[in-house]
Amino acid sequence: MCRIPEPRPAAGGPRAAEPGAALRCEAAHRGVALVRAYAGEDAPAVSSVLGGLGPAARTELRAVICEMLGVVIGTVMSAPRAFAPADVVRTAERITGAAPARHRPALSRAVRAWASGDQGPLRTLMGDGPGGSGGSDGSGGLHAGAVFATALALTSWGEAPLRDLLDAFDALPGGAPAMAAGP
Repeated sequence: MCRIPEPRPAAGGPRAAEPGAALRCEAAHRGVALVRAYAGEDAPAVSSVLGGLGPAARTELRAVICEMLGVVIGTVMSAPRAFAPADVVRTAERITGAAPARHRPALSRAVRAWASGDQGPLRTLMGDGPGGSGGSDGSGGLHAGAVFATALALTSWGEAPLRDLLDAFDALPGGAPAMAAGP
C-alpha cells in the first residue's frame, strides 16, 4: 500500500524553508500535471512531467501520486458505483497510449487484473508487492498510479469534474504545490 505521509505545512508557512519543502512542492505540481497529461492523453506532456527526476524527486512524486490515488479511491468508494470494472479498463487502455511504450503492456495487465479482482499486479507495479519497483528506474509505478487514478476518475466522474478537481489543486494558496502541504 502507498505510504501515508505526515501532514505538511502550507507553502510559505513556518516550515517552508525546511529541507525537502521545495522538493515536496515540485512533486505536488508534477503529480497534478501528470494526471492532467494522462486525462488529456498527451504523451509529450507525460514525458515532460517525468523528465529530469532524480531518486529523491521520484520518491516524493510517488507519495503525491499515492495521495491522489487515495483521494480518488476514497471518493469513488463513498458513492454508489455507476460503472463496471470493464469501463475502467477501457478508459485505462485509451489513456495508456500516452505512456512510454515500454510501460504499456504492464499497465494494461495490471488494470485488467484489478478488474478481475486481483490487485497484485497493480501493487507490484507500483512497488508495493514482492519484487516490485515499477521498473528499473521506478517510473512504472508512477505511471501505474497516475493511469489508475485518472482512469477511475474519468470513468466515475467524467472529464469536466476531474479537470475541476485538478484546477482546484492548482488554485490552492501557493498553487498546486500546496497540495503537498496537507490540510
